[in-house]
Amino acid sequence: MLILGGLKTSFTISQKVDVKPDIVEQPSLRLINDLERGALSKSLYKNLMVMTPKSRYSDVIVRLKKVQILDIREGFGDKYGEVYLITSVADGLTKKPLTINIKTFERIQKNDCLDIGETGVVIYQNPEGKLPRYLDIRIQIVESDAGLKAISDLIKAVKENQGLKDIQTVLSTLATTANPMLGTVLELVNGVVPIIGKILEMNKDDQLCYYVATFTDKFDNLGVGLHEHTKRDAVKFSYEILAK
Repeated sequence: MLILGGLKTSFTISQKVDVKPDIVEQPSLRLINDLERGALSKSLYKNLMVMTPKSRYSDVIVRLKKVQILDIREGFGDKYGEVYLITSVADGLTKKPLTINIKTFERIQKNDCLDIGETGVVIYQNPEGKLPRYLDIRIQIVESDAGLKAISDLIKAVKENQGLKDIQTVLSTLATTANPMLGTVLELVNGVVPIIGKILEMNKDDQLCYYVATFTDKFDNLGVGLHEHTKRDAVKFSYEILAK
């Protein structure tokens, strides 16, 4: 039995693979934690809120623009590789609080860009009439040394996995509270990658890059804008958060 923020849940998460993030982008996490613990002074809070754009968005989209594989670990030279692209986005809303997508790519060579279309691929769009309270974005690129599983089987395994269902349920419950503790949310979302890693039968050497970002509506303007990152000798990627 695990107790998160006063909520009891009975699911367990297997830490079968090393899932430490390679790149972390969480600009206001410390401020949010201080705010939730009551450790942020009223004057600092007021000044920060004045500096934060008062967004009146109706639509928010997260679009993955480019993913380039800088090296293939299995073999040498022009060796081909098979790659999983896993994304998840949590938004603090009650309806489908966590969006998970998995795509597969075969015969990838060093410096190849994954074929996600000329305009990229949308990995999140807010429900109509509902604005995110935060955006927690996870991007994981995994090289498979055992061949790719059929995408239909993967989708079915993800949908039917009880651990992921439990995470969704608790996130939905948290979303009904006036001020859900972000630390509790992140603890839950941290469990997604090891579960999917187990489904993929990946090991720590298969992970090319794991990226974690958390943007809030309080101080970060939901991270609106372009985000570009590189893990040296592994992956280069970019995505954008669009709002209007």
